[in-house]
Amino acid sequence: MSSFITETKQEAKRSTDVTTVFKTEGSIETASITETSNYYFDNTHRKDPNWKAFVNIVCVVAGTGVLQLPYALAESGWVGILLILVSGFIGVYSGTILIRCLYYDKDRRLGSYPEIGGAAFGRYGRYFTLFFHYLYILGTTCIYIILAGNYLNELLEHADIHIGDKACKAIVAVIMWAPFVAMKTMSEVAILALFGFLATVIVVGVAVVVGFINMASIHATENITYSILNITSLPSAIASISFAFAGTVVYPHVEGTMKNPKDWPKVLTIGMVTITFMYLLMSISGYAIYGDTVQSPVLDSLPYGPPKIVAVVLISVHVVLAAPIMLTTFAVEAEESLSITVERFGKLKEFGVRFAFRTLTTAALYGISISIPYFADVLLLVGALSTCMVFFVFPIVWYVRFFGIRALKWWERIFAVVILILGAVGVVMGSVQAIQALIHDVQAGNTNPAARH
Repeated sequence: MSSFITETKQEAKRSTDVTTVFKTEGSIETASITETSNYYFDNTHRKDPNWKAFVNIVCVVAGTGVLQLPYALAESGWVGILLILVSGFIGVYSGTILIRCLYYDKDRRLGSYPEIGGAAFGRYGRYFTLFFHYLYILGTTCIYIILAGNYLNELLEHADIHIGDKACKAIVAVIMWAPFVAMKTMSEVAILALFGFLATVIVVGVAVVVGFINMASIHATENITYSILNITSLPSAIASISFAFAGTVVYPHVEGTMKNPKDWPKVLTIGMVTITFMYLLMSISGYAIYGDTVQSPVLDSLPYGPPKIVAVVLISVHVVLAAPIMLTTFAVEAEESLSITVERFGKLKEFGVRFAFRTLTTAALYGISISIPYFADVLLLVGALSTCMVFFVFPIVWYVRFFGIRALKWWERIFAVVILILGAVGVVMGSVQAIQALIHDVQAGNTNPAARH
């Protein structure tokens, strides 16, 4: 009996030793991480250094959204620069308070984005969150397949190889599928993020440099115009910008694998500053060069040649590498809900069930992508319906639900209202404009569904 008591005390001490405390000003209660049987509290799974978390953040957030930003500026006018800056700050703020929500209960850490919604508003809150959460992840993957498939088809056609748009998207889907079924956790797919991060940086550089090289000839042959503010299309711009910054649904998994989770605010801030800088560079340059004639994605505004080929290949590689990260987030949560575990099936059978589930998921996304092959419209719709909720609305609402309005300082309360207004405008009016644009392109039989100008 004394031996049991001694072991219990030692276990309690180990639990205390790994406690990481997140404190905030005011009346917010201290929340702690304690080592339990939960996957995310097990130190054997908290192995990732800060640089891996940083790369995961940048790779997942700075994806195809960066290609839409010059067009978003055309929709909003130059005031869109302010929206991008504000969204960068919101990205740091919402990502920080989101992780605090994971630790609202001192005795345990919530494991995923939907669990926060369930803890805040019960079963229906979880279902409501799951809808927007999965819409974002799966919708984003569809966008990846559409973009990479279109670019692969374009490259092959210039090489006089004609296999068709659907076949190209099938090739992209298979390439995404391979690491998705082979790698089980976020930590395992982190190495893919490093290549995606480097690809994004190079694509931004190529688009900016090539654009400025051709700027004189573009302005000599085209009637380039600019706007300060476009009220009518501002909701669409908000939706596009929110899509470009949204990564909150992945943050619980990224933070859950960090070796030093107390460094999360610092890592998130560095990541968001990096992303915002790239976004400002791409959006300001793209809009300055092409004005209201800019296309979405912006690479379609570049003349065909070696620089564009390099950019197209790199961004295609990026989305192909980022997709398994996004899908792994969805799969880990869905498989846990469906009890697809080694404990239930055994190691070999669990792999088979997981393999089948992830294969069917990829096949379904491919089917959607070839049915609605409109990059700009799908991006806008996903941005309006999902990212405005998961990025703007949910973190604020949950934080207030857990800690109370008094936990926010006076300036935070004002900022929270601004965030909620942006989210509401993006969801309601942005969705309407996205659906109208999609209907228009379908009825018009747009011959270039990847681009809009």
